[in-house]
Amino acid sequence: METRTNSTSSREGLENFLSLTIIEMKQSYLIVSDRINTLMPLLTVSGRDHGGLFMKLEERMQSAIDGMLGNVILRMDIATLGGHSQVSVALDELMRKGVIVRMGIGIYAKASRHPVTGVVTPVADLETLAVEVLQRLGVSASVQVAKSGAGRLVASKDARICIKGSRRIRRKLSLGGRSVVYVNELASPRKPKSSVRRHPKTGALIIPKSGLRRYVMDLADAFQVAYIRTYADEWAENVSRLAGDDVQTDVIENLVIALKKEKKVTGLEAVHLLTNYLREKQRV
Repeated sequence: METRTNSTSSREGLENFLSLTIIEMKQSYLIVSDRINTLMPLLTVSGRDHGGLFMKLEERMQSAIDGMLGNVILRMDIATLGGHSQVSVALDELMRKGVIVRMGIGIYAKASRHPVTGVVTPVADLETLAVEVLQRLGVSASVQVAKSGAGRLVASKDARICIKGSRRIRRKLSLGGRSVVYVNELASPRKPKSSVRRHPKTGALIIPKSGLRRYVMDLADAFQVAYIRTYADEWAENVSRLAGDDVQTDVIENLVIALKKEKKVTGLEAVHLLTNYLREKQRV
């Protein structure tokens, strides 16, 4: 009788132990399952989507591309979405579908496939896309427009892109059988140094005794002053002619008058300018 009682107690203890073990296993399973469900949207698979629980890297990449404002996609824009080989495979798949086209190493452009013909067309021409690429890379660029002798626009086989300065660009870009050609747009030659000088203390013009023609022209250029004939000038000339004093002024004299009218030179400076100019003119 005592043996039977001990056997029953052992069985009940074993059942209790197994029950507790099963409960603990279920709890562990629920924790792991909850963790997996949390990580599922971040996992990438190359096969089926298994009922929509997994999201392909290709789909995530296309979603990211659709959300971009520009028309150019750099590999660095989507490199963090997966491993190097995974990103390469996804990019190839998007090109096969006509979502993007390749312009160069690590450079792509948005595109679309015609529903009837199946032809893949970039969203913009090569010139526009090339300028956007260079701007994304920190290079100031613009499209060089080719014109004929008659001033008409000429279609160019290659896309000519102007690069400001002397920087050399080696990145190769092409699209639809056309390539990008870089043309350096150098800064315009510097103008010759102006001959206009002023006294360091008084600020008065230092008027030379020779080379007055060049000096007056530099002075007018520095102040952006030009002579414009007015009704008062015509009236003064008519009065002088009727009085028997027919005076004809040349370009330099007119510039000095304009400088005085615009108050860029004082009356005394204008007198010195005209005096030295007329003396030099008589010597010549």
